[in-house]
Amino acid sequence: MAERLRGEINRKCGHEMMAQIQTATGSHPMEVPDVTVSVGVASYPVHASEAEALVKAADDAMYVSKRSEKDKVVVSEAVPFPAPAKASG
Repeated sequence: MAERLRGEINRKCGHEMMAQIQTATGSHPMEVPDVTVSVGVASYPVHASEAEALVKAADDAMYVSKRSEKDKVVVSEAVPFPAPAKASG
């Protein structure tokens, strides 16, 4: 799903940039501008058990994607801390 989303963003943004260039300059670009999309994915409860930690895990994964090849999806490697044990009784 994330890879499909990345591809759609890449295509649509490239075509939108072409239209903006044509409007601004009056000329039609020969090629669709290259647009890269770096996506970081994290899911509850696999990568975090709290909202703030989940966003951080996805953000960290996105930066791994940006620093590597770009234009790809990276799934978080974060492992959540175990939830505190509930008292029985």
